[in-house]
Amino acid sequence: MAARSSFAEPGNRAIVRERDARMRRMLVRHAYLPLRDRHVLEIGAGHGEVLGGLVALGAPPAQLHGVDLLPGHVDEARRRRPAIDWRCGNAEALPWPDGRFALVLCFTVFSSILDPRMARNVAREARRVLAPGGAVVWYDLRLPNPWNPDVRAIGRAGIRALFPDLEPVLASVTVVPGLARRVARIAPGAYRCLAALPPLRTHWLGLLRAR
Repeated sequence: MAARSSFAEPGNRAIVRERDARMRRMLVRHAYLPLRDRHVLEIGAGHGEVLGGLVALGAPPAQLHGVDLLPGHVDEARRRRPAIDWRCGNAEALPWPDGRFALVLCFTVFSSILDPRMARNVAREARRVLAPGGAVVWYDLRLPNPWNPDVRAIGRAGIRALFPDLEPVLASVTVVPGLARRVARIAPGAYRCLAALPPLRTHWLGLLRAR
């Protein structure tokens, strides 16, 4: 399982490169860059790779904040990037005031919440702390994973139900991860060709913008 998520895997690196490049273009297109004067929150921050990557886009670490439910994830994130504000807690009750963040990142969060009530609570809190004119940055499964019953796909209608007053700008990304890993071992440059085929894209990436 660790190998599947390891950045040492060429297929995983290709997935992350595509996702991050597309995210950067979206942020530029909708005038959310530069980040130097914006506070950013990541819900379900894990070990901090996504949030830490925003430093390369000009975000001051002191303006980056991450929350995760698992203490081990938070401890590792603090070890790797001590200048960022990491909190351990339940995203159903965030410890920040209303309208605090220009961007709220939710990367593969809601596909892992199988309880609809909990999902609504987390979405409500994400919306509460979002500043006027801000955006939720969404990256999550749009197609079901038949090999993992512990996750659920979320379509456009599901996203709208969670954030009914936000305007979604979504693009399909990410080649089926198992396929991406297998192909990358044989032909490292093939990911771009596979990514051009819409049926192979398993995730939504986008901005849910506050009007």
